[in-house]
Amino acid sequence: MAAGGGCGETVDQYRAKVERLTQELAEANREKIRAAECGLVVLDENQTLKHQYADLESEQETLKQELEQLQEGVPRWRCGGYNRAQVDSNQVVEITQVKAWSQMGLPKP
Repeated sequence: MAAGGGCGETVDQYRAKVERLTQELAEANREKIRAAECGLVVLDENQTLKHQYADLESEQETLKQELEQLQEGVPRWRCGGYNRAQVDSNQVVEITQVKAWSQMGLPKP
């Protein structure tokens, strides 16, 4: 066996190893990019949901204020053991919750 033949095999082995590692690095980089893209989508969706939540809270507050104004102008009366204002308040909360679920594309619980 010639001395040069042994060195050639070693260089070829190193080249193969470098090629394999280069491919693995490229794949790892592609996976990082995919993960980053998914992360951006999640962040965007999170921001959208936060805005929707804030809008719904604002709408709920507006509805509560409207209800209070209506209750000031309507005499209170008893119906089935419940104060009319309590019934109206419960209905506003339920309507607001249903509207929130609907706007988020979810079925009513």
